[in-house]
Amino acid sequence: MRRILQIIHAARRFFTSHRAEHEHGALLRSLFDSAPIGITLTDLQGRFVRTNPAFQRMTGFSETELRAETCESLTHPEDFPRYQTLLQELLAGQRAAFRLVMRQRTEAGAMIWIRCTVSLLKPSPGAPLHVVARTEDVTERWQRRKQQFERTEPYHLLVASVADYAIFILDPEGRVTSWNVGAERIKGYLADEIIGQHFSRFYPREEVEQDKPARELQAALAQGRFEDEGWRLRKDGSAFWANVIITPMRDESGALRGFAKVTRDLTARRQLEERLRESEARLQAFLNHSPAVIFLKDVEGRYLHVNAKFQQGFGLSAEQVIGRTDAELFAPDQAAAFSANDHAVLASGTPLEFEEAAKYDHGPSINMVSKFPVRDAAGRIIGVGGIATDITEYKHAQEALRISEQGFRELVDILPIAVYTCDASGLIEGHNRQATELWGRAPHLGDKNDRFCGAYRLYASDGTYMPHPESPMGEVLRTGRAVADREIIIERPDGSRRAAVVNIIPRRDEHGRLTGAINCLMDITERKHAESELKMYADQLRILSNRMVELHEEGRLALSRELHDRVGQNLSALNINLSIVLGQLPDAARCLVGARLKDSQGLVEATVDVITDVMADLRPPLLDDYGLLPALKAIGEQFSRRTGIAVGVRGPTHLESLPKPVEISLCRIAQEALTNLAKHAHAENVKIEIAQPPDQITLTISDDGIGFDPNTQPRHNDRPGWGMLTMRERAVALGGTLAIDSEPGLGTRVTVTLTRKP
Repeated sequence: MRRILQIIHAARRFFTSHRAEHEHGALLRSLFDSAPIGITLTDLQGRFVRTNPAFQRMTGFSETELRAETCESLTHPEDFPRYQTLLQELLAGQRAAFRLVMRQRTEAGAMIWIRCTVSLLKPSPGAPLHVVARTEDVTERWQRRKQQFERTEPYHLLVASVADYAIFILDPEGRVTSWNVGAERIKGYLADEIIGQHFSRFYPREEVEQDKPARELQAALAQGRFEDEGWRLRKDGSAFWANVIITPMRDESGALRGFAKVTRDLTARRQLEERLRESEARLQAFLNHSPAVIFLKDVEGRYLHVNAKFQQGFGLSAEQVIGRTDAELFAPDQAAAFSANDHAVLASGTPLEFEEAAKYDHGPSINMVSKFPVRDAAGRIIGVGGIATDITEYKHAQEALRISEQGFRELVDILPIAVYTCDASGLIEGHNRQATELWGRAPHLGDKNDRFCGAYRLYASDGTYMPHPESPMGEVLRTGRAVADREIIIERPDGSRRAAVVNIIPRRDEHGRLTGAINCLMDITERKHAESELKMYADQLRILSNRMVELHEEGRLALSRELHDRVGQNLSALNINLSIVLGQLPDAARCLVGARLKDSQGLVEATVDVITDVMADLRPPLLDDYGLLPALKAIGEQFSRRTGIAVGVRGPTHLESLPKPVEISLCRIAQEALTNLAKHAHAENVKIEIAQPPDQITLTISDDGIGFDPNTQPRHNDRPGWGMLTMRERAVALGGTLAIDSEPGLGTRVTVTLTRKP
């Protein structure tokens, strides 16, 4: 072997160093040519580049003939795929080299067995990559091995075909010398990869550090056999749970030849056992933490298992209960009841439920017990299992609920509103007395003809007929959304109609599914009649109020005209006469009465001014001639002269003409607002603004006075002041609104908003 390695080393130097070739060419060529093993150099396509004489003698081909051959053409077709696979792994860097025994064709056409060791050769950077193979003829050795194998073939076939067990042989030092299919499957190593390696590589590192592999071999030698279970490692590093048996192998003289090792992968069994243990632990934890009493008895009534709740409830330990019967543990009446129910289950062979009274340590209780037969694999009943749930509080709550429901039904019956419930399809399930009075007769429960109160005709609030599926109840059952304050009209069987306000809420189960609805109907027929009459009276009052305002304005206009046409003219004539008399008096008389006449003339002129102001108050003269904005300016100027409060009036340059009643009412509201602020506001400035936003007319009177709280404004006889009331009534009479915005110290704003009609 040492000689072979020297030849290989020399060949490698020969092919990788041109300088060495020049210096030692003769020596290296001599080594290459005289090597006792075949050496070949091939390119990556398998074509022979160089071969030595030993390889040529081995195959019978000359070097020239070999250049016409390839590795594939010389290799047996059954062996070449394996060679090709290993070569690809070598080229991919997965292997540094590989060794393979295979068959090769000679020049005479015979097949010889060769063992070749293959590696890669790259003489220098940039040089082409070649494959170097060292080849030995092992035909005779292989034939002897074949003969030996034929003698032991049944055993080898048996071992090799076992896929569920890893069966392999170790030499006395623990190195692997044989490898079966099961070992490949379980451990992941191919025979070529593991043969010659120490078996400690199958153990976790910490166990190798503890020298466990060697101790197992020593234990096998000492005891004649060693068996163990533990974690082992596969080629990929993953762990599996293994059962290991190691047996020493000795020859006829008793000398140790090695060890036979059998490994079985028990990972699945261990996982199953662990899952079973975990399942049993979970089951036991579930039983012990269950709020229900759980027990198991045999067919004679002896307890086989009880959970922690059973033990806590009866104040007994498991040792006191297991193996005993009810008669040995409980009072006679309680034991007899338990036993009778057990026999009923055994007789029927089916699960049954019972309501049992039990005397626990903390006092008597009522249990709902589900008992069931327990069967073996053959289906025979071997015992009785039971799960008991304490329903004492439930029974008490049930009784309390019954009393509460009775009280609730009585309460619903005396309610002044009609109430009924229905299921998800609209079938009526229940109703109160007021519902019967509203409908004129009791509906039929569960009757499809009375679905959605189908025996009655329904109408919308405007009198439009309403099919029942489109009724509020139908809407709720269709959409699942509540309906609030919806007005409907019910036509009763006698033809009379009742108006009602409907409020409906959906009912749902614990999963949120719609199960029906509750309908509450308030009979508003009388209220609607009263509202109708009140509206009629209000309309009549509004008409009367408008008429009174018109009459009032007509009277003011007539009085203004009278003052202008008669009193004003007379005073003007009187003033003229006084001027004439004063001019015609002699000087002596003028000295005596002239001053008195001039004083009278001044009184007449002042009276004319007062009458003019009164006429302006009664009917602003500019209103009829020039319209609303000039009239408001005149009212402001007159108010400013009289009170000393500055008044500013603003409005559109081209104010659209408004109906005369509207202009008069707006002027009166402005006058009343000015009168109020003169009395109470202590203001210095007032703004009057008229505007025409889209489809509206607004009049705003604002001041910088002391302001007030509109919620606490002065009242007379429990009513707002007449000024405010008059302004509001005038605005409402025009179909508008009047808003007062004021705060103490921040002044007051009065806004009238009217809707313009097209």
